[in-house]
Amino acid sequence: MARYKHIDTNPNTKWVRTPERVTVFDAWGVASERGQWVGTWTEPDGPMVIGGNYEAQWRGGNGLWRLQGELFVPMRCDGGAYCRARPCRDSIGCMSSHPL
Repeated sequence: MARYKHIDTNPNTKWVRTPERVTVFDAWGVASERGQWVGTWTEPDGPMVIGGNYEAQWRGGNGLWRLQGELFVPMRCDGGAYCRARPCRDSIGCMSSHPL
């Protein structure tokens, strides 16, 4: 995850989540949010745009909800070398420097 560090501190980094559906199960105080996400920032070789689908789980009720977990699935990447580097699939023993 070290590769994300410069993205999070970059002043032009933007992350936008656009919910498409929110489903609430009041009896258990849980909600599911689904939608699209887009991240933009600038790498040394130019602007980056990455995005895809996401799902978030919320816990709470009575007007007070807290995010419990999120899953972001990249489905597109436009930009320079960052997008051309295939993410490592094997998290055990992975030698790739790509964050995914």
